[in-house]
Parts: sequence; C-alpha cells; structure tokens
Amino acid sequence: MKDDFTRVLESTNELFMRYGIRSVSMDDVAREVGMSKKTIYQHFTDRTHLVDAVIEHHIQTIKTNCDTICYEMENPIDQLLEIARYFHSLTRQMNPTLLFDLKKYFPQSWKKLSAFRLDQVHEQISDNLLKGREMGLYRTDFNIDIVVKLYIHLVGVILDDDLFPKVQYTFKELHHEMLMYHLHGISTFAGIEYLHEKQSKNE
Repeated sequence: MKDDFTRVLESTNELFMRYGIRSVSMDDVAREVGMSKKTIYQHFTDRTHLVDAVIEHHIQTIKTNCDTICYEMENPIDQLLEIARYFHSLTRQMNPTLLFDLKKYFPQSWKKLSAFRLDQVHEQISDNLLKGREMGLYRTDFNIDIVVKLYIHLVGVILDDDLFPKVQYTFKELHHEMLMYHLHGISTFAGIEYLHEKQSKNE
C-alpha cells in the first residue's frame, strides 16, 4: 500500500497534468487524495514545497521509464522510437498551461526540470549513439559530442512556441520530424533500411 506522501504526489501530479498548476488549490489536492489539508501540511510545508516534490517525483518516473525502455530494447532505433511514443503519450495528457505556470511561478522547480532534461537527454543520446555504432546502424564518421549537443538544441527548438505555435503544430508532429531528421543524418544504409521497415509496419 502506498504511503500518504506518495499518494499526495501522484494525485497532485495528475491534477497538474489535467488542469495546470495555478488552477489547482490545496483544497483540490485534499479532495482528490481524500485527506485533510492539515494532514497534507504535515508532509509539505507549503504549496511551493508540494510543487517541487511533485516535479522531483515526475522526474524520477520519467527516468525510470526511459531506463526501462533502453534496458528492454536491444536495438537503438527501437529505443528512440519507443521513447518518442512514451513522451507523446505524456504530452497528450498534459494541460498546455502546465509548463508556463511552472516557469513563471515556480522558477526553482522549472530549473530542476530543465537541468534534468539536459542531463537525461545527453546521457540517453550518447549511450544510444555508441550502441548504434556497435551494431552497425549508425555511422562512425561524426563527432558524438557535437551530435548530442545538436540533438539537445533541437529539443529546445521544437518547444519554442514562437517558432512552432501550438495552435499550428502538435508536439507529436514536431518530435517525429525532429527524430526522423536525426536518424536519417546519423544512420548507415543498414540503419535507414531498418527504420523504413519499422515505419512501413506501423503504417
């Protein structure tokens, strides 16, 4: 059975994903979890503490799920495609105001999430590139450090609402195009063949 602390984190995360952060009150959290605000405040000193704890929990969940995907899937192209599907499902559930609320009203939590994104993507893509080379699916004539930094930069670009307004582009569409751009740039002929084979099966 989950303890009260974990229940509050998971329920609050679901509320934030559905409604954003600013529109969710401590009363809403108490009703969702089925406990008094007094009990909640025994675990969290204030709203900012709760938001920060939810973000840390969210970060750990994403890391665990991505690590599991990479462990269970041998092929590095499959890894990237499956991780993409995972993030598409996350963003489909997420209220568009969540990241705006976090960045504007909870800057320390936003910095924590941004730092995790950079660290997680850097480690994940570095490992993926090395594995792809070992299996003959990725070229060996590019600088891994440069390609990783380019990939990280592209992630930031597709999240830029001024460049890609959400009313015009979906995250799934943008991420797919970015991933195809990346894979076609680094793959060997064997890697491209495998990618096209996977795409044809999914059509």
